Amino acid sequence: MLPIPTPTSREALYQELWTRPIPELLNRYGVCELTFLTTCRRLHLPVPARPLWPRIAAGERFQPPPLSPWEGRRPPAGPIPLSDTEMARRMAVKAAAAAAQERQQPITVPDRLLDPHPLVKATATALRQTGNTDRAEGTLPNMLTGALDIRVSRGCLDRALRIADTLLKALALHDITAGIDPKTGTTQLRSGDITLTLAISEQIVAAARRPPGRRTTVGDAIPVRPTAMLTITVRGWVQRQWHDASKTPLERRLRGIVIGIIELIEEQRHRQAEHQTRESEMEAAQSRYQAAVRQRSEEADRLRGLLRDAVRLERANRIRALASAVEAQATAQGTLDDAKRNWLDWARGKADWIDPVTKAADPVLDGPEPKRPQLWRA
Repeated sequence: MLPIPTPTSREALYQELWTRPIPELLNRYGVCELTFLTTCRRLHLPVPARPLWPRIAAGERFQPPPLSPWEGRRPPAGPIPLSDTEMARRMAVKAAAAAAQERQQPITVPDRLLDPHPLVKATATALRQTGNTDRAEGTLPNMLTGALDIRVSRGCLDRALRIADTLLKALALHDITAGIDPKTGTTQLRSGDITLTLAISEQIVAAARRPPGRRTTVGDAIPVRPTAMLTITVRGWVQRQWHDASKTPLERRLRGIVIGIIELIEEQRHRQAEHQTRESEMEAAQSRYQAAVRQRSEEADRLRGLLRDAVRLERANRIRALASAVEAQATAQGTLDDAKRNWLDWARGKADWIDPVTKAADPVLDGPEPKRPQLWRA
């Protein structure tokens, strides 16, 4: 079972603020600077001035302002520190993003397709040949056989294809290949054993308001229209989306999108490794549990057998004591005849048969079961 994380107390966070550098605390709690400082203000904690951060990181110590007592009933919960596994995952993702930023050159989307990617070429041919559009959204149908997952209107098709072509070529420089899943038809991005899905869609809005006084009936479709604003969606264990904006279109953000996809791949790689580790630990714990249950059951069976043997030994000894008493009385009275001797031999034989130590065989009780006679028919 995973341990339940506990928030850091107000007093402990106050000590950390003045003994550890703020960037280190940001990594420890997995939050951005704005969120962390907002939490400190909410807890009424004095925060070192920004010029003091590098001096604290260098080991210099300052006398912090006194911590004011909390006026409420109890202070709100502080931030929850990351586990060692989460910390290692975040550091690995940051390292992969930093390496990608050094390698990735600025990306420029051409004005027209030049030597398009094979999947982009197949998608352009398939979508340009189709004459049908989605009536509800006014976009071209997606999930065509062998085509990328692109759901845009005909007016945005060329732009979406150019963005997809530039993105796939940039990802190929980082050993990230694209393909089509033959079962689901989704566009997949593969890097080693990691697989993500890619989709490009066009944002839609309501075309017009419903006329006043008109009632809505079941099955009425809300009229919508495409907006020429694109969205790139990448899904894995987590999902990220990049939306078009008037000031920053997707063409100007492709470098950041490539780095974001690399971060997703690295994060999913670590999450899969953590999942496999947890599964292995669970299988080992389950095996230990089953072994303990089996050992407990076997031990209980052995104990029951031991108690049965003890009861049988006590009964055998009581029979032997009875036979000895009968024999002593008959000898004293002079009545020890053949009948009593036969009975004494029979009783002592049964005692030896009951005794778990001697384990003597009985010709009658250990013999074959008698068979019921069958009715004879002519």
